[in-house]
Amino acid sequence: MGLLTIEDTGGIPFRAYNAALTYNSAGIEIIEVLPGNAPYDNPMANATVDNPGGQTTFNQDVGAGNTVLPPQTVARLALRLIGPATTQYQLDIDIENVYDAGMGDLGNGYNSATYLRGDIQGDGDVDVFDRLYGQYYLNEVDGFAINDISIVNMASIRHDGIGGDIPSAVDLMYISKYRAGMTDDYYNDW
Repeated sequence: MGLLTIEDTGGIPFRAYNAALTYNSAGIEIIEVLPGNAPYDNPMANATVDNPGGQTTFNQDVGAGNTVLPPQTVARLALRLIGPATTQYQLDIDIENVYDAGMGDLGNGYNSATYLRGDIQGDGDVDVFDRLYGQYYLNEVDGFAINDISIVNMASIRHDGIGGDIPSAVDLMYISKYRAGMTDDYYNDW
């Protein structure tokens, strides 16, 4: 599944946060907001996903007793790319209103990620090397880890169902077909 992990990397445990995502809905679809690691295990209870509007919000208050030190995964996003293999799309993540145990404001954080459907190696182009990187990942080549690829770009080549996309050899086959002109920019057969 194409997952994006949102982490707290600050220096102290925090109690609560609000997060706002903005994205171009022509290229990115948020499927679901998933839990992070305990105690950040229920952001989806407060999630609002507005794909047509290109906005998703979620938040969580874990209570005053949180003593879990960062780094800590606070949420995961199941997303899929629905745009063509020729256009990059940006997802902006704004973590607002981060509060400590006494509800003191710790500030906020901002991050963004850029995606291109099929660009497994993350160099801004879909080419034969993306297929190679994908093969290394699927075959668990020694020293080759998920951090070496864009799992969202890989999983979104061919859509596997409503629960999220799974990276597979079929996705890699469609990169070859795309490069040979046998599919359109959305990886649909001619």
